[in-house]
Amino acid sequence: TDINDIVDGLKKMAWQTPEGQWVQGRGYDDTLLSEKRHPTRHDLDKASTEHPVWILHISGHLGVANSKALEMAKINRATPQPGGGIIQKDSRTGEPNGILEEDSAKRIVSSLIPPFTAAQRLNAIKWAAAEYAENGVTTVVIAGIATADQFRIIDLQAASAQGILPLRVIFM
Repeated sequence: TDINDIVDGLKKMAWQTPEGQWVQGRGYDDTLLSEKRHPTRHDLDKASTEHPVWILHISGHLGVANSKALEMAKINRATPQPGGGIIQKDSRTGEPNGILEEDSAKRIVSSLIPPFTAAQRLNAIKWAAAEYAENGVTTVVIAGIATADQFRIIDLQAASAQGILPLRVIFM
């Protein structure tokens, strides 16, 4: 409901994550937050300063990085604006506020995040499948499967073989 909820969730993740490893979130919606604004690096710093923190907006068009992630990405006051993207800056200080708009800006940070391991992907499938089943969903459709999505197919096949996929998955 508010930025403190986001910070609290990220803080819980940080406590369970070895120092220095990435803490990530996805799907916040500024229009639904009581503050009616995006979180900033200063907000995310309250979750952790020992971990790089990265969250994605529900639209996918922007992300927010904490100070550690910005430092790792070498984003500072002198960083030029990437073509097609925006590194938002504080109007008073000129320092980046952590909000990165569009892929060219987001990629500066997101390219540093290691890909999920097979075990992490399988755990995510297990969690999501349980959420779907709990809400009565029995079938899901993944539209527009591409060559890059082959890992998703392999992960879902592994989950099915292990009996942790209690629903039908249709690929288009």
